[in-house]
Amino acid sequence: MGDGKDAQGVTADETIALPEIGVRHLRVTIANKQGSSLIVHRFSEKSKKMMADKMGKKATGPRKARKPKDLYEQSLYFDADGNLAIPGDSLRCVAIAAAEFAGVPVEMVKAGLFIVEEYPRIYGRARQREDHAVNRGYVRDLRIRAEFIDWRVAFTVEYDPALLTAQQICALYQRAGFSIGICDWRPERRGAGRHGRFELKDVKSA
Repeated sequence: MGDGKDAQGVTADETIALPEIGVRHLRVTIANKQGSSLIVHRFSEKSKKMMADKMGKKATGPRKARKPKDLYEQSLYFDADGNLAIPGDSLRCVAIAAAEFAGVPVEMVKAGLFIVEEYPRIYGRARQREDHAVNRGYVRDLRIRAEFIDWRVAFTVEYDPALLTAQQICALYQRAGFSIGICDWRPERRGAGRHGRFELKDVKSA
């Protein structure tokens, strides 16, 4: 253009002011709903390797005897400081899953809500849980995982106030705790379990 501006009307030496999103944070605390324990099941590195070998058609050799204590310990999550924890992604996913029930557009939740901690700490005592199950080959199996009877998790929500309000985030987690749940055997999953349900205990600006 003859006046030295591009198609958007910006000159070559003009400084463009970048708009700020204005991100805000909430500190959210949830705790188990009475009668609903939390079952965690982390994939160990050994399990991941076995799955990769199977997908790559590699011979895995005979199945070795499994020690219940080892399976229990491998199912646990830990934060960077070695404390018991749960995946932060699961707390984001549960909010997305609850969007339709809470009357909040799903795309707004996906674009406007994130969990700051990769592995938020869980407060509670873990115990070994054993369940009989049938695997895909219709062979009976014993599933050993960690279970928390009474538990509490505090985590930080990062959100864009142009897309979501604090009230909507509260509604998301209230609905998620009642209808969706987190981790294994939750109501949302196939089989409609009753584990991983929770109540919203506290929400404050962070």
